[in-house]
Amino acid sequence: MFDLNKSFPYTEFDVAMPNNVYGKSKYAGERMIESLSTRYVIVRSSWVYGIGRDFVNTVLEAADSGDELRVPINQIACPTSASELAKVIKQFIDQDIYGVYHAVCKGSCSRYEFAQEVLRLTGKTANLVPVDSDHGMRPKYSVLDNMMLRLEGLEEPREWKAALADYINATGGTV
Repeated sequence: MFDLNKSFPYTEFDVAMPNNVYGKSKYAGERMIESLSTRYVIVRSSWVYGIGRDFVNTVLEAADSGDELRVPINQIACPTSASELAKVIKQFIDQDIYGVYHAVCKGSCSRYEFAQEVLRLTGKTANLVPVDSDHGMRPKYSVLDNMMLRLEGLEEPREWKAALADYINATGGTV
């Protein structure tokens, strides 16, 4: 949703400059919410897993089936546990807080590194093929900074590897 040339995390104060239909529709949704009310919460997150069909499932299915999985090495973001995201949203509800917030697990990685960590934690192997993405639909770098959470004194989601380990342990690695 932001420009494609930045190489450090985006804050809630960065200007959105979507360059494709996907980003433009997300941004239009935000503008619509802002135009309808002064009491709203817009939560931006990335690579959310633990919600059903997601990237973690895709990696584990490839491991179980033996299929090759082509994974971008040049898409960088913050894998975020749905459980950690829910904790942040609960704070908005409990404390009656409004505005635009980023809510992502701390740290960042490539899709490829994310897939490798899923496999490491489950003890599974898969035929991961590192590829360069063409950036048609997804930006190369989309790391978000939870600046507004910190400014409001709200608890941030945990580090992505710790949250992923808890998720894998809770599901027994059979997501």
